[in-house]
Amino acid sequence: MSILKQKKVINKMIENGGCVSSAMRDAEYSKAYARNPHKLLATKTFQALLDKYLPDNLLAKKHRELLDAKKVISANIFPDGKDGKPVNDFIEVEDNITQGKMVELGYKVKRKLIEQVEQTTVPEDLDNLSEEELRAKIREIDKKLKGTARGKDKTADAVDDKKGK
Repeated sequence: MSILKQKKVINKMIENGGCVSSAMRDAEYSKAYARNPHKLLATKTFQALLDKYLPDNLLAKKHRELLDAKKVISANIFPDGKDGKPVNDFIEVEDNITQGKMVELGYKVKRKLIEQVEQTTVPEDLDNLSEEELRAKIREIDKKLKGTARGKDKTADAVDDKKGK
């Protein structure tokens, strides 16, 4: 595997915001290999390049700098008193967004920040369920959402109330 291609992938990832598959295609890896970016990310040579070009100490330093990041914005300042006219001025405010995104990107590229994606399934056609099956399904979903059984289910009871039971 060419180190030059891997360097190109890192540069393209920085340009495109971290999309490894797209960066791999831009670096002229095969489409099949680009569909499996985890294979490239897991190689020792790619990890060594990341350590060289995006070392942990730089990420940590930038992360620390974020705590005091500032930006200058335009503001209308209203002086005290009735006669004071607003004055346009520039003030310094905290700006963690831009640098925070770059630190997050660095951690993602190094696979030290993994986003959890909750996968849900679409329930079966609810129109075909009986009222009792519908109430049971509501209780089941409610328990999953709340994380605990609450005894009597208020959502299912609301269905009963609407049906006049």
